[in-house]
Amino acid sequence: MKKTAPKFVRDGMPTAALDLQEAAAYLAVSIDTVRRLVASGDLPHARVLQSIRLRVQDLDAYLEARTSREWKPEEGRGRPRTSKKTAGTR
Repeated sequence: MKKTAPKFVRDGMPTAALDLQEAAAYLAVSIDTVRRLVASGDLPHARVLQSIRLRVQDLDAYLEARTSREWKPEEGRGRPRTSKKTAGTR
């Protein structure tokens, strides 16, 4: 069996649990966004004393569940559409 290098290393030891800052970097979002996802229950987490830890496999599962193969606009999101006649006039 081929041994693969660990994805993350902290203090010279491999780790599968990331802190909020590492998880935010992994997902390319802000720390506040990760906090909101944890608070809403969208991201499974573990509390170690005062710290929140997130498993890499849970972050991967979160991304996989929200990965789409096609683009569809969401109702009520983004800027309101304007007609071409009124666009550019103020």
